[in-house]
Amino acid sequence: MMVSDQGAAAGRLAAANAALAAGNLDGAVKEALGLIDSGGTEERRQARTVLDSVIDKSELHREALLARSRLSAESGDRVGAIRDAASAVTAAPKDAEANTLLSEQMAEVGRLDEAAMFSYEALKAAPDEVGRYAHLAAVLRRQKSFEAVEELLRTAVSLAPHQATLVAMRMDSLVQLRRLPEAIALGQEARKRFPEDVRLLRMLAAVLQLDGRDAETVAVLRDLQRVAPNDGFARHVLAAAAGGAPAKADPDFVRVVFDMLAPRYDDLMLGARSYRAPALIGQAVKAHTAGKDLSILDLGCGTGLCGLMVRDMAATLKGIDLTPAMAEYARATRIYDSVEVADAEAALAADTVQYDVVMAGDTLAYLGDVAPLLALLKAHLKPGGVFVFSVEVTADGAPLRLTPAGSFAHGRGELERLATAAGFTVAQMSAEKLRLVNGEPLRGVVGVLKSA
Repeated sequence: MMVSDQGAAAGRLAAANAALAAGNLDGAVKEALGLIDSGGTEERRQARTVLDSVIDKSELHREALLARSRLSAESGDRVGAIRDAASAVTAAPKDAEANTLLSEQMAEVGRLDEAAMFSYEALKAAPDEVGRYAHLAAVLRRQKSFEAVEELLRTAVSLAPHQATLVAMRMDSLVQLRRLPEAIALGQEARKRFPEDVRLLRMLAAVLQLDGRDAETVAVLRDLQRVAPNDGFARHVLAAAAGGAPAKADPDFVRVVFDMLAPRYDDLMLGARSYRAPALIGQAVKAHTAGKDLSILDLGCGTGLCGLMVRDMAATLKGIDLTPAMAEYARATRIYDSVEVADAEAALAADTVQYDVVMAGDTLAYLGDVAPLLALLKAHLKPGGVFVFSVEVTADGAPLRLTPAGSFAHGRGELERLATAAGFTVAQMSAEKLRLVNGEPLRGVVGVLKSA
């Protein structure tokens, strides 16, 4: 912090203490908020001390409670954040800001019924503020109340037709209701009004791709690339359309696709797509391990479908997924001891634990070059530990191919070669029908690589 900033912070702290001494609690809170806005860790600590003093003197001081709740949330103290937000609601039951903050904190700890209730109270208190509609819609999306979400967002768009973000959110709600033509029509109309909105263009391209309209997807993504030349979603899908093969799927691509799919993922995969990979992975883990008291890491855990198959064999089960929305659903299952939002390779590089089992249900579909991952896995498996995975294979045995959907198909022989080069023994590489795509079986392998 520069000297002038330090002086300003010292001045604010002195003013806050003077206000406290004079019994001017509102003035003290104002100075505390100024300290928080300065952005420094020490200033936040000082602000917290001021807010504590205000609340000691007036336990239902709304502004102080809201500010302290936010500081607690920033530091990871969810209990403290909820306690103060709840007290702020007690102080001002019909206050939109207090109800929204309490809703946010309830949602953070997975208490979605309460989050929805307080978000609804915030909306009743401020029915002309479109942000309240969007917040309640986000909570209800997590609860899979898609009809209610669509109704809320339809109202929000009518109140603020100039906000492209609301249109993109409504498109997502229509996708969850499986009303793809309506979502596309809404996006195409909005594209004329918001030709440079990145989120809207991404959403429209993702829905077009989901509907199999490849040429239109490419056209929208070219527009997106002109607006945002470094957009990872556009770069990856256009590379797939051109027959390229980057080292891995761009993280933006993975997040956009799976954030959209997350609420309906289990229904889609276990229903229309007859997803067999989780059960096959569970069988492979049982066949190649002691089958009990295992330390297991689930890379690309998604919503927890593979975790469910091995929970009874695990002493500890950790999940990692790149997409926050998927990780939320995995946590909600309570299958995992912990779930981390991270890139698989980055998470392994930072991890110090060795595992009996690392599994990856279709995660390699988003890695082109798997050699770096295999090297990391070798260091994170106990002697005799296994890496169990499923992945689509190339029909002609080619080492690698980026499919039009943006995922990678791997050559079976190339996988075996890379595994051997990394020091693994190939214990299993069985041909399997992993799921259905457009009614046809997707052919892949379930592999088990054993560490020496």
